[in-house]
Amino acid sequence: MVIEKHAKKLGVKTITYSQDWEFSSSLSKFYLRFKKRHYVFPIPSLEGEHQLTNAATAAIAAKLLKKSEINDDVIGTGIRSTFWAGRLQKLTTPSAKSLPRGWSLWLDGGHNPGAAEALATSLSQWQQKPLHIIFGYINSRDPKEFLRPLANYIKTLNAIKIPGEASSMSAKECKLAAQQLGITATVSSDFREAVEKIIKVSSKPGRILICGSLYLVGAVLRHEQTKHT
Repeated sequence: MVIEKHAKKLGVKTITYSQDWEFSSSLSKFYLRFKKRHYVFPIPSLEGEHQLTNAATAAIAAKLLKKSEINDDVIGTGIRSTFWAGRLQKLTTPSAKSLPRGWSLWLDGGHNPGAAEALATSLSQWQQKPLHIIFGYINSRDPKEFLRPLANYIKTLNAIKIPGEASSMSAKECKLAAQQLGITATVSSDFREAVEKIIKVSSKPGRILICGSLYLVGAVLRHEQTKHT
């Protein structure tokens, strides 16, 4: 690997997953092995299987610091209490609270193929309810590259323009990209109209996920904060 070669040139020691450390998990805990020692930590508060890898990596980094004040309890508290807005975040804002019984509203700021792959892993576990996407994207990227890993899990897609963002792709372009991947798609003026449309045409409760851009995440959170105040 490039990083390993560069580290070797600099005389920097590397700590490599599966060679120097590894982890496994259960429903409520994950188990870390490092330097012939075993540690038990809580499952991360953040949604998504990739967050388990992130938490395990962070725990290893904390162990390498060798600071007595960063003990296992401190590491566990950090893992359990970490919050990252817009990372597969289940909203409890006014728009979410106004949804009919059985519905939920989610927000994710992933905007590249790697983020889409990670998101798809989580969506694969959501198949007990229909998934409806509200999608906005930046015009410097190919939306199909983001939507392709998600396509099999999407019941419907509502394309919107990111409010207040000059570099936003048009809703029609987003809709066309989704349709080219075989996704049932339509256009809405904003996320509020999209939510209303989804509820109106759906025969049973589902999940609504707003995704595709950090700019869109920011716009939604700002709106919800204003609505709350």
